[in-house]
Amino acid sequence: KWSGEFQTSADGDDYRLIVHVQSTDVAGHTAYFDNFFVGPQEVAQGPISSGWEAYTPTASFNTNVTHAGKHRRETSDLLIDIDSVFSGSGDTSVLYYYELPDGLSIDFDKLSYEGSSNNMSVVGEATFFVNDYVNTRDIEIGQGAVYLTHSNRIYLRFNRYDVRDATLADMHTTTVSKQPLISDHIHLKARIPIKGWGGSGQVSTVSGAREISVIGAGNGAGTVTANVTNVDFTESYDSSSSWNGSEFEAPERGFYYFTGGVRVAAATNFEIRAYKNTGGGYSYSKNFGAANAALYTPFAGTIFLNAGEKVAIRLNTTSTLVSSNASHTLDITKNQSPQQIAASEKIYVLANGTTGQLLTSGSPAAMVFNTKVKDSHAAFTISTGGFEAPMSDEYTFTVLGQLNMSSGFNGTTESYRLGLYDTGGTLIYLLNERRPYTNEQYPVIRGSVSVPMDKGDVLIIKVVQSSGGSVNLLTGASGNYITIKNK
Repeated sequence: KWSGEFQTSADGDDYRLIVHVQSTDVAGHTAYFDNFFVGPQEVAQGPISSGWEAYTPTASFNTNVTHAGKHRRETSDLLIDIDSVFSGSGDTSVLYYYELPDGLSIDFDKLSYEGSSNNMSVVGEATFFVNDYVNTRDIEIGQGAVYLTHSNRIYLRFNRYDVRDATLADMHTTTVSKQPLISDHIHLKARIPIKGWGGSGQVSTVSGAREISVIGAGNGAGTVTANVTNVDFTESYDSSSSWNGSEFEAPERGFYYFTGGVRVAAATNFEIRAYKNTGGGYSYSKNFGAANAALYTPFAGTIFLNAGEKVAIRLNTTSTLVSSNASHTLDITKNQSPQQIAASEKIYVLANGTTGQLLTSGSPAAMVFNTKVKDSHAAFTISTGGFEAPMSDEYTFTVLGQLNMSSGFNGTTESYRLGLYDTGGTLIYLLNERRPYTNEQYPVIRGSVSVPMDKGDVLIIKVVQSSGGSVNLLTGASGNYITIKNK
């Protein structure tokens, strides 16, 4: 499918569009066009934002490591989220850095620097997980930094291993001996201004709504067989050549509103029904109206149709029609909608409360909530703990869980954690993990994380407890809750 514009000069009065199809075969080709529009466009300006795109970052360290990342544009900045997972000992002879996606370079004029000697600016946060996300007992927070000497590199900086002080240095300088080992992770989240990117631009154009309307009055005064014969209406207006006398074919996708009336020769009980044909024959769709021992009855209803789908009006009782321009009428209109919109909606979820859900030791269990207080886009399922992103964006999950262990936890051997899992059961993000105090009866664990998601991605909040037996979540709204919101 292609859309575009041509002959855009303000004083142009001649329009010519040529579509050329090139092929090596000798068969004919047919080009279909949904619509042409000739006239001025309304152009809206606003902040430029894109959805998250997956990519494989180029890095200076590549021994026993797999890099995966996502990036998106937000106004004049590039947001990146990169995770490097080590399957063995990492490099020790190179400075650790990532490169920006191809074709992008840093706009240093929009940054401030730490002194004139090193010309360095912090653009993000780097986290060093020792021995994976789940079982980690050593987490170091560092920086993602850029230098004036390199226009497309983000360097990783962590505490010096030898002195364990607050001094940060690039990994593997002469003063740093830090080496990633098997199962270690490095995670970088950064925001970098990009040269040539502005903060605003064209976010939408409106070329005027396409009119789709059918008006009919009267009929052929024939007999219609119950649930078989289409009721006919004599056309008086059809803006899109969509009505053939007894059935309507949708020229484009959308909601269509049908209204009118049916006149029959003998008073009887009958229903006015809409039959829909999606390509495999007509089938009953919905009831538009009903009559009780009447000669005439009005009808109205709305049906969603994809382009090419058809609708016909039928009666559930065999009847003879009466042609009347006053009482046998049909009016079809399409509900209008904007042709293009900016993805600027706010998405918010709040769910809370449990009935004391039972958790089996060692098995990740989806948190089941009693009440969905708010769900702006019907994206969260309280019975499964699953959230499906309604659009590509960055989402912040904040979760609190509380266990009910009246006999008290054994703080030496028992722990529990919260995490976001994919639909295959793989832990994607660890929100928190803690070991309760000895004899603590109602331990609380909470966590928050911002996650880039593409439209349709699903993440499930789960809790894992290792008490040596089954444990329940605490009953009530205040002990367990989740909030989700987009950036």
